[in-house]
Order: sequence, then C-alpha cells, then structure tokens
Amino acid sequence: MRWQVFLGGAGALLGLWSASVLAQPVCSFKNLQVVAASQLDATAVCEGASRALWFLDEHGLSPKEPVVLHVSPVLPKKHPKTAAGVYLSESREIHMLSFSAFQKFENWFKTPINRETYIGLATHEVAHAITDKHFKVDKPSVHAREYLAYVTLFATV
Repeated sequence: MRWQVFLGGAGALLGLWSASVLAQPVCSFKNLQVVAASQLDATAVCEGASRALWFLDEHGLSPKEPVVLHVSPVLPKKHPKTAAGVYLSESREIHMLSFSAFQKFENWFKTPINRETYIGLATHEVAHAITDKHFKVDKPSVHAREYLAYVTLFATV
C-alpha cells in the first residue's frame, strides 16, 4: 500500500491508495504532492511541508511550479550515504528517507532522531523546492541554497 498526499486543494484529508482503491488525500497547499509508503510518514512530511510553506509565504516566497516529494527507504544512488533527503531541481522532485530509514542515522546534527527531527527534514527539503525558483542568479551557490533551507528549518522548529 502507498499513501499519497496531494497538497493542492482545500481541506485536509488522508486516504489510502492501492491497486483497487484510489483516494486523493489532500493537505491544504498548492503545488506539492507527497508519495509515501506509510501514513505516519505522510503525516509528518505534510506537517514539515506546512511549516516551510507558512514561513516562506510570510516572506513573499511561494511555490512557482509543482513538486513531487517521494518518501522511500533509500535515496537515488548518486547521493552520499550521509544524506537523508535531496531536492532535484531539474525534475522538481524531493527524495526523502522514510522515518524508519532515517532513524538508522541515530542523530541528525547531534540531535537524536524522532518524529520532530523528521518533520524538520521535510521542512528543510520543501524549503529547497520553494526557494529554488526565486533566485535571481542562474546557479546559486550551495551555501546560498542551504542557508535558506536551514533558516526555514530553524525558524519553524
């Protein structure tokens, strides 16, 4: 079974998707779709997304294009084993570890991993996706991109 959370309409519903049943759960946000294998992961990721969207909207930044956030036990192969999430600008996709895979790190920035740190990971990755299309330069430095994602994370914990 897979949980899909569509952040795009009004209301906040979670639904179950399987081969025989298709539900389109909705968090009340635009331009973000979350696909996760677990309802708990989907719920946490929705909370993290809502924090990033709220904080950045307060500063005049909102998603310009649709983004899909995939939650899975592994990240795409080309990323370091120390990464827990990654935003791919070219495809407008976020890949995040599932909570159970994230827990194997034991700590994230010297902080024990729990649901709140997992929500923070989602906030950080969604911030990358939102801010990506707001830079005035073609290729912003990794420092500039990470700065905005971490400010969003730390301002919302």
